[in-house]
Order: sequence, then C-alpha cells, then structure tokens
Amino acid sequence: MQFVMKHLRFVHAVLVLAILLAACKKDTKKPTPSDPPAPTVASLSVARDEITVASAGNKILFAGGHIGNSNYDITDVVDIYDAATDQWTTAKLSEKRRLMKAVTAGTKIFFAGGAPTSNTRSKTIDVYDAATNSWSVLQLSEERILLAVAGTGNKVVFAGGNASIGDPAARKIDIYDVSANTWTSAVFSTDWGGYSAIGINGKILFAGGFAAPGTPTKRVDILDLSSNTWADATLTEAKYLIGTAVTGDKAFFGGGNKSVSEFSDGVDIYNGTNGNWTTASLSVARNPTAIAAGNKILFAGGTPKRDVASATVDIYNTGDNSWSVAAMSIARNGCDAVTAGNKAFFVGGIDNYQQRYTEKKVDVYDAVKNEWATVELSEARAGFAVGAAGKKVVVAGGSLGNGTFSKTVDIFTVQ
Repeated sequence: MQFVMKHLRFVHAVLVLAILLAACKKDTKKPTPSDPPAPTVASLSVARDEITVASAGNKILFAGGHIGNSNYDITDVVDIYDAATDQWTTAKLSEKRRLMKAVTAGTKIFFAGGAPTSNTRSKTIDVYDAATNSWSVLQLSEERILLAVAGTGNKVVFAGGNASIGDPAARKIDIYDVSANTWTSAVFSTDWGGYSAIGINGKILFAGGFAAPGTPTKRVDILDLSSNTWADATLTEAKYLIGTAVTGDKAFFGGGNKSVSEFSDGVDIYNGTNGNWTTASLSVARNPTAIAAGNKILFAGGTPKRDVASATVDIYNTGDNSWSVAAMSIARNGCDAVTAGNKAFFVGGIDNYQQRYTEKKVDVYDAVKNEWATVELSEARAGFAVGAAGKKVVVAGGSLGNGTFSKTVDIFTVQ
C-alpha cells in the first residue's frame, strides 16, 4: 500500500512539473524568422524633410530637401546608403532644391526639376551612376515642378508639371535614351494634369487626372517609346489620385478620387503583352497606396470618405487571379510603401483628421507566407523618406513638428 501511495505521489509530481514547464513555454513568446526585427539607427548628415529618395543597385540616395522654417531654407546634400556594406557617404546636387522627382533606369538615378526657392523652378537633372559612383548633369527642355516621371527599358520620361493646366510646359514630354545619351520629345494632344504615369513593356501609360481644373477625366494616353506613336484608351471612371503598380506584364490602376468627397472602387488592369484591358473591384471605394510584393498587388489604406482614413488592404494574387482582404494595424491615407525581398512595408500616412502621422508603427506584409506583422520606428516623426535596396528598408529624416526636423535613420533588415 505504501508503495502504491509513493508511486502515486511521484506520478503527481511529474505531472505538475510537466504542466509548469508547458505553461512557461507557452507564456514565453519567441520571435519567428518571419518577424521583422527592430531597426538599427543611423543619422543623416543634415536634418530635413521633403527629401527625394531613389535606389539603384545596392545604393539608396536621399537627395535635397527642406532644412528650415523658410521656403528658402533648402539643401543640396545627398546622403548615400550602401545596403551591401551598411556604409554611408555624402555628395551634393549641382543645385539646391526640393520637390524633385526621381526615376531609375539600370544603374542610373535621375533627380529632375524641383524648386530651388519658393517661387522658382528648375530644369536641372542630376544623374547618379551607382555602378561608377559618379555624377553628371542634364537639362529638361523647361523648368518644371511636380512633373510626372516613369521609365521602361533604357528610356526615361519627364512629363508635364510646372503649373496649372493650360501652362504650355504642362503639355511637353522630354524622353531620354540612357544607352544612346540622346533626347527626343513629345507633346500631349490637349491640356491635362494630375495624371498617373507608369512604364511597362516599352510603353508609358498616362492615366486619369484632370481635363480642366476640378474636372476629372478617364483619359489614358499610351506612348510607345520604340515607335514614338500614341494610342488611346479610357479608364472605367473619371478619377485622380489613383493607386498604380506593375508586376510582370500587367499594370494596375486602382481606386482614386472621383471628386473631393466621392471615391472609386474600380481597378483597371492593362496587359502589356497584348494591350487588352480587364477590370476588377476593391472591397471598399477609396484612394489607396498600391505596391507589388512577390506575385501580389496590394492596395492599402486611403480614404473611403472625406477626412476618414482606412486600414483596409485589398490583395490581388497574380498567380491564381484571386482577391483577398486584410487590414493594417492602423488606418493610413497616403502612406509610404516599399518592398524588400517578398515583404512590403507601409509607413506613415495621414490620420482621420487629415494630419500627418507622427506614428512609430510600421505594418509589414510577407507575400510568400501571407502574414502580417508590425514593428516600430525608433522616433515618431512625419514627412520622412522611405527607400529600399537589397534586404534593407530605410526610413530617413522627417519633421518633428514645431518647425524642427529629424536626421534619424531607421534601417530594417528583412529575413
């Protein structure tokens, strides 16, 4: 009998120990390989916002920007991050300016136009070659600000911009052949502005925008860069602030504003191989940020009604042509989005009161595992620049409010 009792006490003790060990194991959360790591922190050479960012090869460039409370406080500094070596260097633009547009072709980055002061415009293009770590300077045909840029193959396009619809410069298109180092030009048939520009399979598509101030259009102009010829098409709805992205041979034009307070759920899909169009619908009408990650296109956030931000993400799988819906951890309108590897990062944006977020939270989507995670910036700020190269995502600079600027850089490394 004593033996039985001792045996039972032993079994009980073993069971209690096993339960305690299991509880400890359950309560200890270990990060999985898919969890995004916390960022490492670095610094820009100059604190600023309104930075123009672009990448080529392993280099991410943070160029120009706004460094003070006056619109004349503008810098020519370029901070260059090498994602392969984790090293920083600096350079200077040929001209101080902000509000440039950047486009990449091969190993070259083109920083075009912009504002040297609050009331002047620039025709300068600073060109950085990541392969040779060298700079050169080109010129647009006109001084421009807020121009549209796009590239495909060995050609880059600088279109419109500058001022209001009806300004002669707003109809001009400068086309640069990177291989031949030559310029050609084109002209839109009629005035328009605020369009989206995207390059695919040797063609540049200009879509939506305004036919006249306050009058959205469904117009699509397609410029074939190999033959320098035009074709016409139309979106399903007249709209602007469209979410655009390209993957494979398909270009996507999703959502947008039909007016200040009315939004679109339409997605127009252009096949760059055969020139055909198909359509789909977002789960909620809004003006999302669009980005490609792996074989997925994500339409994230936006405004489903005026002054209200959305956390909704519509995900299109190009492999099986299926749609799914997810949600970010917070609502975001006009957020920055970049991809590194198969992961998409969504940073910043505007909240429900149309104020820029000084928000640390970053939403990360793994396109292979179809999983979401969050990570935080080291410093809450707005108006930063976000770039990606290799396995690195870099969030640099920004505004801290009250007329102060940040030089903080958060560097995320994807697994």
